[in-house]
Amino acid sequence: MKLYFHKDPNGNFGDDINTLLWPKIFPKILSGECVHDPLSRAPSDELPSLMIGIGTLLNQHIPSGVPKAIMGTGTGYGNKPERDDSWHVYFTRGPLTAKGLGLDTSMAITDGAILCAKYLPIQRAENHTSNIGFMPHCSTAKGKYWQTICEGLNMKYIDPRNSVEQVFSELACIDRLYTEAMHGAILADSFRIPWVAVKTHEHILDFKWQDWCQSLDLEFAPIILPSLWEFPIAAGPIKRSKQLAKCYMAKSSLKKAIKKTKFTLSTDKRHNTSIEQIEEKLMLFENDHKKGLFNS
Repeated sequence: MKLYFHKDPNGNFGDDINTLLWPKIFPKILSGECVHDPLSRAPSDELPSLMIGIGTLLNQHIPSGVPKAIMGTGTGYGNKPERDDSWHVYFTRGPLTAKGLGLDTSMAITDGAILCAKYLPIQRAENHTSNIGFMPHCSTAKGKYWQTICEGLNMKYIDPRNSVEQVFSELACIDRLYTEAMHGAILADSFRIPWVAVKTHEHILDFKWQDWCQSLDLEFAPIILPSLWEFPIAAGPIKRSKQLAKCYMAKSSLKKAIKKTKFTLSTDKRHNTSIEQIEEKLMLFENDHKKGLFNS
């Protein structure tokens, strides 16, 4: 059975969690990988069966005609997928995904990355280098402005394009997190680090955030910060002056937010219950696999 996930060529730790988490849970079941982008798959790729885990992956690109196990995945990008008898949904990221697939909302538990608390735990640092972290969306991280702003505010800048191990080690050094990356919030919540969502660009997809937040009875209420982008070296002085002004505004906005932010964290009861519910689904999947449900 192959592990199915999105592979970002520029790096995205939220997607890359798949390659560490699921093989650790199912070492005797998973063998090989299949990437979500159909243009990145070799025509000769054999797809006997797939396990689809962490990510906003449920759309028209899902391969048809092969048995599939859905483990905490979400919808949100692309067109609605055609679900048929080859789909075996064990749980979805949230109720919005479940409804969109025509499933009962009881199938919604939460994003599969919550399992990192049990299977990929971090050792929280005793002496924190900075007790507040900031993680941008991977597209926002292409620019260096937020990193500079964080350094000026003595905040820990966490680049979501880094490896899973690097991001986890940096999460271990903070007590609170501002995050534009949804899996920054999911991992912080999983590791019991209070967090708050921020948004610097309109293209950040609210739907997937709302889907996940509703799964844990949380509210998606992001702090809106100014958009910053890179200018080419040849950009004129007027554009550069405007950008410097926006950087000042962004730093000022984040500084004000630090003073009055109310951080979010799911309750211990809901967190633990969600993991217990998922563990039951994992056992069900293992039994189904033994019975040959995923034989092609």
